[in-house]
Amino acid sequence: MYFTLIFIIGIISFFLYVNFIINKKSNLENPVKVVIPKGSSINNISDILLKNGIIEHKTLFSYYMKYLSFVDKKYLKAGVYLFPPELSVSQIIDAIFNAKYLYIAKITFPEGIDYKAFASLLQSKALIDSTKFVELAVSDSLLKSRDIPANSIEGYLLPETYEFFIESSAKDAIDKLLNYHSKMYDRISAVSSNNAKLNKHEILTLASIVEAETPDDDERERVAGLYLNRINKNMLLQADPTVAYILNGKKRLLYEDLKIDNPYNTYKYKGLPPAPINNPGAKSIRAALNPESHNYLFMVSIGDGSKRHNFAENLNEHNNYVREYRKRVKSQN
Repeated sequence: MYFTLIFIIGIISFFLYVNFIINKKSNLENPVKVVIPKGSSINNISDILLKNGIIEHKTLFSYYMKYLSFVDKKYLKAGVYLFPPELSVSQIIDAIFNAKYLYIAKITFPEGIDYKAFASLLQSKALIDSTKFVELAVSDSLLKSRDIPANSIEGYLLPETYEFFIESSAKDAIDKLLNYHSKMYDRISAVSSNNAKLNKHEILTLASIVEAETPDDDERERVAGLYLNRINKNMLLQADPTVAYILNGKKRLLYEDLKIDNPYNTYKYKGLPPAPINNPGAKSIRAALNPESHNYLFMVSIGDGSKRHNFAENLNEHNNYVREYRKRVKSQN
């Protein structure tokens, strides 16, 4: 009886001690950044946390994590954590199981930028190696796995605001962007007319031209319809942005530039260019899927700083608008 009582008291004391240790707040005064690599075992994580002064009792921490992992069927989440001060052991374990306090950066990608600009913005936030991102973006294996019929992922990244884990891999970042784009495209196309019966690659290519031509939401569907009209009439698209793409974004095109022998030069080659010339936003993609029905074949900037355009059904009307544009620009200079 005496020994039984001692045993019970011992068990109770042990559990009280464990409870005290598990719920004791850490002595950290400032947030601590901790990297938990993929494939880390519980023992590896215990070593990392002990080394960073986040826990004091490695063995107890390890056993408690193993117990919760087994009982609750929870899995460890790798990543870069930013643990705030005064967390208890139980709160730290809960964070690792539920990916709480993962170090996250928010990035907004502007509409119409190319995939290399995506890479640069990601690197600017210390997220990835931009060189590796660019290498993957033109990787045959990645393009084949994603059914992208082009030489790069250009056009298949959606300009939006995203949250990325700090120190993500280039592969993780590209997968996140491509997955989001794919889901978005499926949602938009499911409720769109796509009267032109273009495939996804053609839609994105047309959308990229629309994106480059106008920032005005009211014009996007009209521009898409205009280029489809030209295609249907077997006319050259003569889209300046496709030539600018060949010349790495050249702003002011010269007459000689329009003679460049390149499949992206829509002044020489009929139809859409081989692939998107940028990464269009959702509005331009929606416009390409739902083009406005009209008879316009020509467009020229109004030239008043609004970035809007005058649209014409015939060459005479277009030439009048061109003269107005040149006169307006000349008066401003």
